[in-house]
Amino acid sequence: MWSLAVNWGIAAAVLVSGQGVTEREQSLFDQLRPSVILLSSGVKVTGTAACIDPRGYFVTHRSALEGLMPTARTFDGAIVPIRIQASDELTELVLLTATLPIGRIARAVPVLGDTPDEGTKLLAIFAGGPGRAEVSSDNKTGILSRQRRVVTLTELRFELPQQAVGGGLVFTLQGQLAGIIGATLQAQVQDAAKSLGATGAFRGSSSPPTVISQYGPSALAVGYSVSSRTLARVIEGFLSPDHIVRHPGIGVFCRDAEEPGALVQSVVKGSPAEKAGLQANDLIVEFAGKPILNQIEFFKALSERKVGETVRLTVKREEQPVILSLTIGELTD
Repeated sequence: MWSLAVNWGIAAAVLVSGQGVTEREQSLFDQLRPSVILLSSGVKVTGTAACIDPRGYFVTHRSALEGLMPTARTFDGAIVPIRIQASDELTELVLLTATLPIGRIARAVPVLGDTPDEGTKLLAIFAGGPGRAEVSSDNKTGILSRQRRVVTLTELRFELPQQAVGGGLVFTLQGQLAGIIGATLQAQVQDAAKSLGATGAFRGSSSPPTVISQYGPSALAVGYSVSSRTLARVIEGFLSPDHIVRHPGIGVFCRDAEEPGALVQSVVKGSPAEKAGLQANDLIVEFAGKPILNQIEFFKALSERKVGETVRLTVKREEQPVILSLTIGELTD
């Protein structure tokens, strides 16, 4: 598994975010602005959050929240009292409840359910305004939480914003929420600092984000969001009566094998995997109709299923194929 160096800090200004956006992108930002609030700690702006329900529910990433009493305001300066309603430990996404000013109605943004293709152009909204972004890979996995569990990721390239990166919102050009930035790559070369200039630095780190190329007037950074499908599942859980997110799990530990497949190392007692008949040393070669080449492919296939769904999987056991039926359970600690 590849490793991901992440920085949970805040990017300083390089160029004013929003410079270089097209007329269409600026128009989309104007449409979305009533659905976005700016988060702050004292006088310091720390990130953004998007409305997901007109009752005043907003979603952001934990990195956008600082201090014990975070506050919020609209882009036009109106103060918005907020409180943390729930959080998802796997993705570190947070549900906020906001009390909007009298007469102001929150407009919920639609959520993209499918992962956008590589090269898809996107609009990023940071505290400083809009910026251009695009999908550089829709096929990543990594660890974004303190639980040390793997999640599927979308890799994004975006213009360095004027203010906070944490909780930066990413939309399709049709106005669908496609991601929330939760981590950024640190620079791997010393010359990156020269490319960014003196202001391109992270709080708590001397390394600026990795510079990929020039895209409009600003240098690009690389960031990561949970995949659109995972984001949609989290929001669905946040909007449920108990605000609990239920991620799929079956109770196995796997590793790569010398041949294609995911080798089962152990099976949790009483888990869906045990009930289905999975055994240690089984080689999973197909899951829910998808061929499995390694443990990451297995994890990605599992992450696309829903809790309670029944799927078929094929394992190789003592060189013989065995077909099993399994009901997806809930990922637990």
